[in-house]
Amino acid sequence: MWYQGFLKKALFSALLSFAVGAVYAANGSSSIYKDRSSTSFTKTSKKVVRFLTPWTNTSAILYVNGDSAAVMHKIDNYCGWFEAKADYSNSGLSVSFKQTIGNKYYGAEGVVNSKVDIGSEISLDSVAALADTIWVRSYQWDAPQLFTQYPGVLGDCPTKKLPVMMFDWYDGSYKNVAKYHPETRSAALGGTTVRGGTGISSDFGGDNVHLCWPTVPAAGQKGEEYEGFDYRTEYAPSIGKSIQGMVESTLGPNGVPVRNESFDWAGSCRNAEYLNHWFIPETLVVKNGISYTNAACRDLTLILDDDGIWRGQMDMQADSSTGEKLGGMFLLDDFQYLDSAKTIPNPHYDSIPNNDAGDGTYHNYGISMKVQAKFEYVRGQYFEFLGDDDVWVFINNKLVVDIGGVHDRRNGAVDLDTLGLVEGKEYTFHIFYTERYKYQGNFKMRTSMDLKTEASLILVSDIRDNIKNYDIWQANKKEALSCDFSANALMDTTGGHSTYKLSGGSLAEPENLNIGVWYEGINITSDTTFSIDSAAIAEHYALSPGHYFIEITLKSDPSQTQKVEFVVPPYSIPSIAFADSSWKILGNEVSGDTLQIGKLAYEIYPVHISFLEEWAQVNNYNKKVNLTVSDTLIDILDASGSKISTVSLDSDGHATFYLRANGEVSNATLTAQGAAATASHWVNLKFELPPIPQVVAAKIFDRNGDGRGDSLHVKFDRVVGAGSTLDSLQFKFGENFPVYGASRIVVNGDEVIVTSNANCAPETACGFGSKQFTGGESEIYTGSMTTWFTYVDSDRKSYHFQIANTPVEDHIGPIILAAESQKNNSGGRLLSLTFSEAISDSTRAYYASMFEFTCNRNGTSTTPDSPITALGHGSTMTLVYAASINDDAIPTSGDLIRFAPEWNLTCARDLSNNAPHLNNPWVFITGEQSLSVESPNLVTISAENPIIANTKTTQPILITDNSLTAQQIGDSLGVQGNLIDFDIYKVIQEETQKEISALDAYFDKLIVEAEDDTVYSTSTISEAEALKQLFDDIASGIVTESYGISATVIEAVQTGALTSENYKSSSLLTALDIAAIDNLKQKNIDESRQTNMTIIPASNVTTSDIFAAIISGAISESDLLSAGISKDVISAIKDGTITADNISSYRTAEQTLMSADQVTLAYTTRYYSHLGHYIDKSSGTISCSTAEVYGEGGCAANKGRLFLAWNMRSKSGRLVGTGVYIARLHIKLYVAGQKKMDMTMDKSWGVRR
Repeated sequence: MWYQGFLKKALFSALLSFAVGAVYAANGSSSIYKDRSSTSFTKTSKKVVRFLTPWTNTSAILYVNGDSAAVMHKIDNYCGWFEAKADYSNSGLSVSFKQTIGNKYYGAEGVVNSKVDIGSEISLDSVAALADTIWVRSYQWDAPQLFTQYPGVLGDCPTKKLPVMMFDWYDGSYKNVAKYHPETRSAALGGTTVRGGTGISSDFGGDNVHLCWPTVPAAGQKGEEYEGFDYRTEYAPSIGKSIQGMVESTLGPNGVPVRNESFDWAGSCRNAEYLNHWFIPETLVVKNGISYTNAACRDLTLILDDDGIWRGQMDMQADSSTGEKLGGMFLLDDFQYLDSAKTIPNPHYDSIPNNDAGDGTYHNYGISMKVQAKFEYVRGQYFEFLGDDDVWVFINNKLVVDIGGVHDRRNGAVDLDTLGLVEGKEYTFHIFYTERYKYQGNFKMRTSMDLKTEASLILVSDIRDNIKNYDIWQANKKEALSCDFSANALMDTTGGHSTYKLSGGSLAEPENLNIGVWYEGINITSDTTFSIDSAAIAEHYALSPGHYFIEITLKSDPSQTQKVEFVVPPYSIPSIAFADSSWKILGNEVSGDTLQIGKLAYEIYPVHISFLEEWAQVNNYNKKVNLTVSDTLIDILDASGSKISTVSLDSDGHATFYLRANGEVSNATLTAQGAAATASHWVNLKFELPPIPQVVAAKIFDRNGDGRGDSLHVKFDRVVGAGSTLDSLQFKFGENFPVYGASRIVVNGDEVIVTSNANCAPETACGFGSKQFTGGESEIYTGSMTTWFTYVDSDRKSYHFQIANTPVEDHIGPIILAAESQKNNSGGRLLSLTFSEAISDSTRAYYASMFEFTCNRNGTSTTPDSPITALGHGSTMTLVYAASINDDAIPTSGDLIRFAPEWNLTCARDLSNNAPHLNNPWVFITGEQSLSVESPNLVTISAENPIIANTKTTQPILITDNSLTAQQIGDSLGVQGNLIDFDIYKVIQEETQKEISALDAYFDKLIVEAEDDTVYSTSTISEAEALKQLFDDIASGIVTESYGISATVIEAVQTGALTSENYKSSSLLTALDIAAIDNLKQKNIDESRQTNMTIIPASNVTTSDIFAAIISGAISESDLLSAGISKDVISAIKDGTITADNISSYRTAEQTLMSADQVTLAYTTRYYSHLGHYIDKSSGTISCSTAEVYGEGGCAANKGRLFLAWNMRSKSGRLVGTGVYIARLHIKLYVAGQKKMDMTMDKSWGVRR
């Protein structure tokens, strides 16, 4: 492989020092090695050694017992940790570590610069005897800590982001008119009819690969199109080759490559005329005095491979990308605008199809990139590159990798040991990269150098009065991009406004630090200054001894961070211990082998903790105890049943919390640890399953096919009863349903059935809830169930169990939720479908037969044409129909569609293999309703005709027979007119469905649908409670003079003369006393802050509850309006028109919200002779409630087309004669007062008298 040299190089220097004979094996199997002191052989076992490195630039090599080694590999999900396996036997196990690349070693005394001898290695014998996995946490200047389980701390993730400078150039070809993506390349930018880029941009893009291809003589001119590329004579000889010598061997004074003028440009490369300018910004637009260039900053992501090598990759292997998976180095695909407000289009943005690659994607080709960094040279460093097009790498300003030309992927490499560099000295590193042809864009680099860019966060420290003080500064570039590290970028230094986070030591999790004094020795004086007094921390017992870190993050650039490490020196601290209910100490290391917290799962058991030492006293820092448990099946609860992660000791040093196991548990560990108190462990906890029925399977069904679960069947492993009673049951499937008591549960031996109350007849809404839900939109959905049992044992003792999160299987078939018809640009029809859940890919092939339609055309049921293809995935599908002159054969607005039922062999199936129900519902096809107008060609008229006798010029007539043509209608009525085919009631239905869809979307946000029903809330005690707690602590002697309170005040509190209620009016307090009390009061509040996890009962978030909240005003009207819910819908809910029971009929538009007169069709007709002489005109409006047209039932009950009949008379009342006439019809459609349609059309009519 092209990269194998890395690992060989990395290990070579380490392996040189190993003794011959004992070779370390890291393949996980047991091995046998020879003991040097004897001729006998020892059988060994394997231990996993996990190491948190004190360095961040490489992985580590593991040394075992002085002379064995293996490269350690990173551990997924544990940033900064690496692991390998080591042989362990009765002869002992000691280890040390070395950088994969570099000269730093780590042993029992911390980081050193030479190999650790066996006497200074880290002995793992004590922990190896207890566990098969050993965790070694390192510190830069101190001995490591050893753990038998993950210590809860992470290092830096083996990922770094190099800021790079990108330059966008315009495609330089002539024939670019068909290239640009119409949706991303604005026509206002031009470049669609003329040649593209000129000047520097003319070196980029183009269609002639002959201009600069390795081994092929340069031919043609810039911008010309080149057809074909001969593989045998042109491509094959060039494989693995590049053009070298295009640039000088030394970087120019401006920090970019210099064009080599002695190079054979005419014969080898004709499109690098402006090479000197490829990596320098070009001003494109000047607006309001601000220059906007073609340069932009992006991040190149590097990750540390398992072999300790940094890799940066963005190429055609998208899944291997270390950054965005763009399919190549296309970091400027989003550079459509030059400004952040997106008001200045980028004239160089050329979104071109990657047609040659055949993937149909568009990219912004024509780019160059400059990477600039520094590194410290150590022996063994290496660099390799694979990509296209031109790539030049400079180290110490000297050219070391030369891959010039326009080509596909080519590789180059450099061994830094051959460059004459001085070990330990810092050098510059540059990569210059281009993409100059519209075919792929590959970039892949691997290196063992620890590349670093100039940090903009600068930390300055000094020591005053044994306190370490820090100032934070930020380096700013004047009038330059942040990624421009060139010498021309002017620098300025200002205060580095930052945030602070404390971690490490015995802290359970990182803690954000605001301005103020923390733990008596961390003083955050501003967002640019702070100090650390570790002696003061120890003096006040504020943090337990150990290593701590303050992470500083720039507010203006969160990617800029630094860590400050400090050590709290050793001192005597109390230990947390477990106790029994009488507060007798059980110890700080308790084993379930001798004592268990409880016996049965699903039962709640109390746990008591206190201090182990008799001398221990509670203070503000040791009273808060962090609680963790190794098994996720165990919940830690407070007295109310809410999940907690901390508990506070009272003034006696006591605290009680509770455990509940949600299943069978073995070998679990409970840990209780305070910030200033050592941890205690209760190991080997076990909880058995109780002797109650266990669920074998729970399944939900839909009996009538309306898409709502309406029956739940639960199978248990034994008969329900006989000592165990199922008290109640609650479940979730798409939404949360109420708790069902025993009266609603039907028990039949080992099976339990719960059904909805409604009569689930076909075509009726029936379900546990009103929402249609049948499964997941992209993956298999599983509901959940909670059951409550009471068990009575043989001694008549009762136990109460809650069994949560039992899976509920989906046995409901899919339905169609929505269907919308529309036309595409080519005149074809699209039918966009939304399903209630994803359907399987295997059944998508049946798109032509998996649906049933109801289509009426002219009063006759019509079978529609089959679609030509189908698009979409998951829970969506778009049926594509060919363009047709006769749209009668294509499903359109107003037709009905549903899934073909399960008896159809080619029916749809969901991801759980459920087929559609026999009675799955029909859905109206919506979409913009087209209005068509037809007229008779020639009509014979008679003066005796009642329409003609009527003085009203235009008379609307409802035509209920859809089979009649316009000519037939004209002949039967004896007059000319316009036949309008438009359904007003359909508009009312569609508007209702739109408004209910907005309501459903809001419901989906409120109804807890996922498995996590946990609400996280932060709580603190009140000021009054904090004061009372403080005065209680003073009275009991916990708070003494060391906290800044005078002896006089302490004595007054202890005698009861001074209380939290009267202290402010007392003359005993000095200003220092008041300040100390205020400070301690606030600390009590801060210390009480904790995150509570509360499980919301599922019955609290049903659809009915949301309706009730809207009616009561608990959900405000403003919140509803902002969610897109109309006032009409809100009013309908509040007055009881729409309810949880009938909302489904509004979803299907069986009931509508709009009144009959809210949709009106306004018309104006003008009549002219064939010579254009005006005859007459008439105007009118028609709504769904216009009785003279639609009758008493309105347009909902009486459907049909409208015929606007002309009375065939002039404005003076004279009957028209034989001839040709022109009718101009102007129609407007208004929906709730808003104009939705405005159209005018002319028709020629023939009249005979």
